[in-house]
Amino acid sequence: MGNPPDQAQKYLNALEAELDKDTFDDRVTASELSNLKVLARSPQAAPCVYCKDGLSTLAKTAFRNDNTTRPASSLEAARIIANALLLQDQMQQVLADLGCLPGLLDFYRRPGADYEFIGGRILFLLTYKSKVDFVTLIESQSLVDNIDEHLSKHVSLASAIHSTNDSMNVSALVETLKLLYNLASKFPTQMHFFSSTTDKLIKILTRLPLPQNPLSIPTTQILNALAMIDWPSALNQAKDADMAAFSRRLIENLDCSVSVLQAPQLETALVPLLTVLRKVKEVDDQPSDELLRSSLLPRNEERNRPLGESQSLASRLLKLQTSTGSTILPEAISGLLFDLSDRDAMKFVHNIGYGHAAGYLVAHKIVLPEGLAEGSISDDMSTPIPINPVTGQRLDTEEPAATPEMTDAERQREAERLFVLFERLKATGVVDVENPLRSAQQSGRFEELSDSEPD
Repeated sequence: MGNPPDQAQKYLNALEAELDKDTFDDRVTASELSNLKVLARSPQAAPCVYCKDGLSTLAKTAFRNDNTTRPASSLEAARIIANALLLQDQMQQVLADLGCLPGLLDFYRRPGADYEFIGGRILFLLTYKSKVDFVTLIESQSLVDNIDEHLSKHVSLASAIHSTNDSMNVSALVETLKLLYNLASKFPTQMHFFSSTTDKLIKILTRLPLPQNPLSIPTTQILNALAMIDWPSALNQAKDADMAAFSRRLIENLDCSVSVLQAPQLETALVPLLTVLRKVKEVDDQPSDELLRSSLLPRNEERNRPLGESQSLASRLLKLQTSTGSTILPEAISGLLFDLSDRDAMKFVHNIGYGHAAGYLVAHKIVLPEGLAEGSISDDMSTPIPINPVTGQRLDTEEPAATPEMTDAERQREAERLFVLFERLKATGVVDVENPLRSAQQSGRFEELSDSEPD
């Protein structure tokens, strides 16, 4: 084989010469493009690809109107383009300047997982360093319709994922989800145009087999997309899905994540999932609302001990509030539990205990009404059972504190310490306080120990 740059240029020249020929041999050209693709994995080996002219020739092959008659060469050329955009991000704007976006959208729309995978990846990469007018693409519905059509197809394919060797369809779905996520994060004011995707994403996740690894594809990408979508504008569409079944799947994923993932992975997995659960809470769906409360809030039978000490999912979430070094995950957990408490501070404290609720309330400057110490529970509408408002534990199950009795000498030293503190406080003039120890001494109720008395 000759010099790689010369060989790459030879393949590209042959491709350009073949473009307008009626005798275009798709199979032969695709084979040559496959060889060029191998060389183009290194920009130094195929510099002819990483320039305007080379990219233009490839784009004509991949995205021209009659590429349906040349499917193999069209796909190979598109693969080379996708690799070039990934390896040298300045190529993203070069491709955008070629004016081939309509052809790229047609390519992405074509049926077949290969077209969705490669077209979705190219569009995804263009969201980074190019000046493509995605706002116009979104508002004109052309890109929205493409994504929506692909997701509709994946709804029917979802139940077969993992049960068949269908990796290409999974990979294609992942590229579409990555594209949707980037569009949502970069153009949030246009996300109401994607409201029709919400119920499809819900159905896909509900029908997917429960993965052993909570971070497996495409579950993570679906949750990321759902977490970014502006749900209030999509609630009518979401109601078409079975929200209770969706809620059960989310809880199963949450339980699995908390059980198998370690601290470094927990935030990556849980924050989008908790965000989606909060969005589900906003949907007016009583069955899913009841399911979330019963699964994620501590139950009365857990109150025989301080809340957070059992092995229930609710308790494990409470433990995660304090066991991670991050502030993002505790905020996400507390925010969900606050929502499940109807965003009522008293209910929040009652549900999880002031010890677990205090940080969130203080951070959000939520004032707790008076009456904190009056908490109680009742399983059967009988006499209320008082609970410790700080720990959430039933008072009748608390063990008495095993504090040893103070000796007379210890009492004397504590009294002297308090006496000095009160005198200092009074001397500041900030507040006018009466030292209770001095009052007791003056009234004869306080007797100093003589130096001769033993400690």
